Amino acid sequence: MDSYGNPEVTIRGRVLGDELRRRREAAGLTKAELARQLRWLPSKVSRMESGRRVASELHTAIYLATCQTPEPDIREALHFLYRRDDHWLEPHAGSLSGQRRILITHEAAATAIHDVQLAIIPDLLQTEDYTRALLTSTGIHPPESVESHVRTVKTRQLVLHRDHPPRCTFFLHENALRTTVGTAEIMNEQLLHLVLTAFQPQISIRVIPAAHATCPATPFRLLHCPDQQPVTHIETGTVSLFLENRNLTRQHRTILDQLRTSALDPEYSQSWIARAACDFDST
Repeated sequence: MDSYGNPEVTIRGRVLGDELRRRREAAGLTKAELARQLRWLPSKVSRMESGRRVASELHTAIYLATCQTPEPDIREALHFLYRRDDHWLEPHAGSLSGQRRILITHEAAATAIHDVQLAIIPDLLQTEDYTRALLTSTGIHPPESVESHVRTVKTRQLVLHRDHPPRCTFFLHENALRTTVGTAEIMNEQLLHLVLTAFQPQISIRVIPAAHATCPATPFRLLHCPDQQPVTHIETGTVSLFLENRNLTRQHRTILDQLRTSALDPEYSQSWIARAACDFDST
């Protein structure tokens, strides 16, 4: 419950609600039309889709069946509904999550995002050429899927340009800014893009010097969404780990507090990145 006695939205509830909404829209139904077919109050549909109402197995199945959802997908959703752990690994596949659907859902709802990266530029700050070169160099994605992933990253970046964008703080290790991905030209363009992006009032980019003694061992994101505990996201090339555990979240907040003290300030970071861009300028 939140401070007003309302049920707190969990990451799992929000993701399931997003899946319900997606299935309804795919069926061409409005909330009111679906509620009328089910003889429910429209508010019940809204609360299920927001993740605020803890849907029963029966109501979830009826909802999805009315939206003509295939039976295997209904079974997957019901299995997802009854997983109660406060963390889980999610492969970058599957009809419920899709390509990073859980992350995309929470980025879209976030009011604040903290992103700590040690080896690469964060997805939300990447240029198209950098994303393409990065995907090609890792070999994780088949060549025919690279462009689809590039479009996905570009779509995710729209969150930075909506009417009320989240407050974003990006901590980038010096190694992520020094390592060549693709060509020197791509890196020059990428770093200049960071410099320009840092002028946006809701975005702070801070450099972690290579000599930083207390740098975290693993990159992570901390996402703050309304009516929900902060969610920590840790990612590898093939799976994502999502954490809602309060103690673990507190530990990641402590890391962020340490980085705020020791990382370069935003203004110095901006000039540092501009100088690094010049190192990649071959003209």
